[in-house]
Amino acid sequence: MRKLSLTVVACAFSLQACGIRPLPQDVTRFNTSDIIRHIRCETREAVRNQLLAWLDDRGKYGDPAAARVASDIRARKDVRKIIYDGLKPDTVYAISLFAQTAIAYGFTFDMTVANNSSVNLNVFSVLPAANKGTLGLGGGVNVSRNNIRTLAIADTFGSLYADVSNAYCDNELKDANYLYPITGKIGMEEQISDFIDNSIFNNLVGKDGATSGQEYEADSLDFETVITGSANPKIVLDGGNGLTDASFLGSTTRTDKHKVVIGLSLPVTGKGSGEVKEFVGKFISGTGNATIRRAFRVVDQAKQNELLSKTIILE
Repeated sequence: MRKLSLTVVACAFSLQACGIRPLPQDVTRFNTSDIIRHIRCETREAVRNQLLAWLDDRGKYGDPAAARVASDIRARKDVRKIIYDGLKPDTVYAISLFAQTAIAYGFTFDMTVANNSSVNLNVFSVLPAANKGTLGLGGGVNVSRNNIRTLAIADTFGSLYADVSNAYCDNELKDANYLYPITGKIGMEEQISDFIDNSIFNNLVGKDGATSGQEYEADSLDFETVITGSANPKIVLDGGNGLTDASFLGSTTRTDKHKVVIGLSLPVTGKGSGEVKEFVGKFISGTGNATIRRAFRVVDQAKQNELLSKTIILE
């Protein structure tokens, strides 16, 4: 937190310090790649915890192999070396649905820096002696810079769990960051838990891929951080050269608006799993199998719905 505060102060008092293009690393040590890694790793941990919860439950109800696998996962054993043989069919079926579930993220990083400065000079007026006094002169410059960066990525729960290494997620943030929320934990544990419970573990109805729970879900998270700083130095001279005093007023306001829309989708089967590998939406596009494409579609639809909710229709 201290490092962030020092960086913010340095940025607030210098027009050049933060660069022409505003970026997250100007006011925090994380760039957009770091932020995406944090959220993917937070999701990975949530997926791992949900898998453990399911295996623990099945172990209590007569699946000894489930208890063994859960023990290996808790010990942080390399997932490629865990032996999954012996799990009962209903345990495997739920894990299969779980592994194929897709998650897509739509990110928007909107950063604006406004710099306002003014100078005031007081000089002796060149008027008749009876009207001696000072003459105030002043001027100012107001400038602003804006950068909007958007991107979308997608994973499956299985790829997060099996393909993302422990090294990738080493030294990840463990807490929320209330000053700059997108750089800390954003609550993926609750979203993953809610979706999985409602869609898979509590609603299985058969081995044909159908469930009675929700098939997809989207959450839109908006974060805003406003940073301000000002300086008002003044110089008083003896007036020998006509200048009595000079003052400078400078202020900087930085507004960072960060959005992430998170879409979840159960596996798409049957007619929905056609050969088309690309989804092109109004706001985002993505490639992948039918399940990943639906997750992207959920994110895109959430963005469209939000836009509609902000539209004012005048009659």
